[in-house]
Amino acid sequence: MTALMFAASNGHDLCACTLLKAGSNPNQAKNNGFTALMLAAQNGQDLCARALLKAGSDPNQANNEGVTALIKAAEKGHDLCARALLEARAQVDKAVPDGRTALAMACMNGHEACALLLLSNDAEADKQTKFGDTALILAVQNGHEHVARALIEAGSDPNKANSTGHTALMLAAQNGHDLCTHALLEAEAAVDQTEGDGWTALMCAVLNAHNLCARALIDAGARLDIKNSSGDTALSLVQKGMAGAHLGIFCDRSGMQPIVGNRYTLNGEDLCEAEFQKLSPQEQHHWACIPPLTPSNNLRAMAALLGS
Repeated sequence: MTALMFAASNGHDLCACTLLKAGSNPNQAKNNGFTALMLAAQNGQDLCARALLKAGSDPNQANNEGVTALIKAAEKGHDLCARALLEARAQVDKAVPDGRTALAMACMNGHEACALLLLSNDAEADKQTKFGDTALILAVQNGHEHVARALIEAGSDPNKANSTGHTALMLAAQNGHDLCTHALLEAEAAVDQTEGDGWTALMCAVLNAHNLCARALIDAGARLDIKNSSGDTALSLVQKGMAGAHLGIFCDRSGMQPIVGNRYTLNGEDLCEAEFQKLSPQEQHHWACIPPLTPSNNLRAMAALLGS
């Protein structure tokens, strides 16, 4: 690390200015590709960032992982650094190799001020990563309701799905983020949209016993009779859970989901009873048996909610 990098990283702007006047290269990078500007942005040192930009530091230079100073500032929530970089014409939609932009980084980490700043500088609200995730999907997946509302207000599509067919509403329900669920429903997210295997947001909520999400979805008119590719409805999933099924667990060989009855597990693999019985007695000896589960209080409440 050079003296300039150390000064920028720690916010010593007067030292940084002195070093720059003495001829320090503002674009010199470490072995990992980090420059003084990236270090300043990462640590929220906006005065140092401005001094470096004035001295000719490239706002769009990326490190070895494709991360620019703007992406790093947004990831950490340093809106003053992000503002300085945008004023210096940092590319607002430049992305790392997996497709995440500065906006995606800000939203997935709940940095509302950075998200609003980027949106006001024409960041593409619905730009998708290589996995199809939008900033809205990343925000609700992590429970950042205020960021989600800001994105919706900026025109983000609540029904855009990622590469597996999951929408923001499905992921909010799956992770139990009821405030995000409400925000999406208020934005008229499609309540009965399905992903690749036919799962709805309500099924996702039921599978993980997230009662508040399920209630919001039912109040919004979610249907109980839609079947997924396994033939299950939201109601049948609850009924299986009340009968001791291992909700959220599928048999790695038959595909049964959820596993009903005894569950057998070994080194991260799960088997249902039928597949376990196909093993030789010698093989069976190595598998641990998990009996049918006792319904949790959350699942009992879900059953009452769905009238099961």
